[in-house]
Amino acid sequence: MLKGTLNEKPVAIKILHAGVRESIVSDISLMSMLTDLLELIPGISNLSLRESIDEFKALMLMQLDLTNEAKNMTIFQNNFNKKNINIKFATPIYPYVTTSGTH
Repeated sequence: MLKGTLNEKPVAIKILHAGVRESIVSDISLMSMLTDLLELIPGISNLSLRESIDEFKALMLMQLDLTNEAKNMTIFQNNFNKKNINIKFATPIYPYVTTSGTH
C-alpha cells in the first residue's frame, strides 16, 4: 500500500508487485503436482486434496484481481450509506482500478 495524492486529496494506492501473479501461479502448480503424487498413495484420495487445491487456486486468483476488491469496497460502502451512519471508507477511483494492479 502506498500513499499519494490525486487532485490534492490523499489517496491510498494498492499495487501488485511485478512477478507476484506469476509466483503464485507457479506455487499453485507445484502444489497441484504434489497433490497428483500424493493421491497415488492409497487412502490419500479420501482427503479431497484436489478439491482443496482447486478452491485455494480460485480464491488466490480472485485476490489477485484488484477489481474484485474495489467492487466489494463499493458494496460495503453502499451498505453503510443506506443506514445513514456517518463512517468514511476508502472509495475506489474506477478509472484507476485494474485487474493487473497497474494503470
